[in-house]
Amino acid sequence: MDSRLFESHDVCDYIAPRCYVGRLRIVTIRDLLSAQRTSQLFLDRLIRSPRAIRSGEKTIDYDSFPEVVVSDDPESARSDNPVTGYNLPEVAYSDAPELEKQGIEIYDGLEVVALQEPSTRTVTPLHLLGHQPDWIDCPFCERRVRTITKKKPSNLTHMQAAFLLVATGPGAAIPYAAKWGFNTEHHCENCDNKVAQLSKGKYVFVCKCDALVAASLDGFVFFPPDAEYEASISSYYSVAVQQLRPWCIVRPHTSEQVSRALTALVAASPAGSWDIAVRGGGHSHFASNNVANGVTIDLSRMNWTVYNKDSELAFIGPGSRWGSVYSEIEKYERSLTGGRLASVGVSGLVLGGGISFHTGTRGFACDAVKNYEVVLANGSIVNANEREHVDLFKALKGGSSNFGIVTRFDMETFEAAKGGIYGGILRYNYEHKAAVLDQLVRMIDMNHEHPEDAMPIAFMSSGSGPTTIIAYTVNTLGIENSTSFASLAALPNIGDTRRRLSYGQLISASPDSSGERTVWFSICFQNKIKILTKLMDLYDGLVADLRQVIAEDDLSVQFVLQPLPIHYSQKGAGSNVLGLDQTLIHNSVVWNAIVDVKTVEQEALARTQLAALVAELETFTALNDASTPWRFLNYVNPAQDPIKSYGEDNVQFLKDVAAKYDPQGVFQTRVSGGFKVSRVGL
Repeated sequence: MDSRLFESHDVCDYIAPRCYVGRLRIVTIRDLLSAQRTSQLFLDRLIRSPRAIRSGEKTIDYDSFPEVVVSDDPESARSDNPVTGYNLPEVAYSDAPELEKQGIEIYDGLEVVALQEPSTRTVTPLHLLGHQPDWIDCPFCERRVRTITKKKPSNLTHMQAAFLLVATGPGAAIPYAAKWGFNTEHHCENCDNKVAQLSKGKYVFVCKCDALVAASLDGFVFFPPDAEYEASISSYYSVAVQQLRPWCIVRPHTSEQVSRALTALVAASPAGSWDIAVRGGGHSHFASNNVANGVTIDLSRMNWTVYNKDSELAFIGPGSRWGSVYSEIEKYERSLTGGRLASVGVSGLVLGGGISFHTGTRGFACDAVKNYEVVLANGSIVNANEREHVDLFKALKGGSSNFGIVTRFDMETFEAAKGGIYGGILRYNYEHKAAVLDQLVRMIDMNHEHPEDAMPIAFMSSGSGPTTIIAYTVNTLGIENSTSFASLAALPNIGDTRRRLSYGQLISASPDSSGERTVWFSICFQNKIKILTKLMDLYDGLVADLRQVIAEDDLSVQFVLQPLPIHYSQKGAGSNVLGLDQTLIHNSVVWNAIVDVKTVEQEALARTQLAALVAELETFTALNDASTPWRFLNYVNPAQDPIKSYGEDNVQFLKDVAAKYDPQGVFQTRVSGGFKVSRVGL
């Protein structure tokens, strides 16, 4: 046979004149390999005939499908016997009450039966559907749908077709077509995406949740609308994050379960892109801790604090929030360097550095960590401290989520102030703006003399009311009349909540907005009244502009100013990666802008306005030689680049550590959240 025959003609060109239907022929290897090139053409025509395809069926681009997860079910033996309803494996079904016969009627032999609809409240997960997936929660269109079955030729089919074409001709091949090795695929009836297929006797699923079940985590994996799933989603700080609906949520209770979950997800789809999210306390203002097309590992069930009297360390779970942490350790008359709002999570704050009311005397929150327990990308669980994995220990002090999942923070504690700390809120009318700013500049410049004093100031506008000034004055030693606040306290105020109380009581009394769409930006600049005055002019313009286009009840604007004196960099100099020992050379201010709105459109508008304001402020500070290049990771917008501000040496160090402990780049390309060292400067 001339092998060129298969290279230059469509199969229809040579079937009639050149093939000997029904006659046995001698076949060479060359003939077989050449024939294989046209087998796809022949099969395409065959399966598109009225006998092999339903009318109106769509053509699918199979190469565009996402990665799938292979089931651990044992491989089925091949059989030429047709599949009947009697040899199908048992499948899970809803226990909803039986419905009356109605809806679409189908034939089962000669008897007409009504198609029974499953409960709309109960969905059988893919892994329980056996070899006949029927109703699923589609991960693509996020709807509960029925699946439709399609057939796709397997590699074996191509070989069979090529052999039969050469040996007997297509006419004789057709009777054998029913026995060829087609793969069965299940597609979403609504969006037509493939959700499962039967290949080589095994079902493989698009949904990575089945990999978690295969890892014996089925009791910790939740699907919509499970109560645990909805509880996790509704507990996020930001509405924008709440509206992301992962395919499923796994809520581990132990480090070992975190390891199994991460290992299963990484192996499930190694070519994915940011399809895994990790959630600690859930207080992020942007979608760094949840995902839509993927799986969220929710650590909120690992919410525990244990105090060890011998080591004087607090062992803190990654799902803990600061309110519960202080509530526990204060039972032992201890305190630690933690957050300033009870609802803020431990993990995100500490991994980003973390400013505390204790920072002036004890450094950043990350400086108080003596050991991290970490699950690495390969599933191993390690401890990072001053003796083990020393490089990882340093990298985690401000390096965000670039290296692994921290499953325990071991933090040093110290004796709490006798009788409590002294602090609270002084509230002022906006007309005292200039005087309050003057007192802030004075307090920052003298803070090295009174490092136990902290004084963040917020300018707040909500609804149609006037802007209010809130000064948080805190003395962590419990001194009531600190000279740092004397001049400020002398100004006429409209509210004073200062009193003696524990640190935990103070942060629990502080208000925290949630349930909104929120936009944050942050920069730092030198502690100069000229810059602060310019900033408040920009604030006035922003509030006026936003009120023109956003309903008053939908809008809240805050500008928060926090002290960043030089001595803040000295406690953790060299032991963390924040780089303040190189970049903080003048007393400075951390500015954080927060705009809360109600709708997606308002959020986009607020983001645009704030980005323009930040650019103008950065230009102004540069022209007045008042720039401070450091950016506080916990406050910045995702469009900003805080890790770059740590300095070239620290950035390279972080990249080296990430490459060492995560050589496959799982936390750079698969796990969302934080700020990735691989993207610094891009």
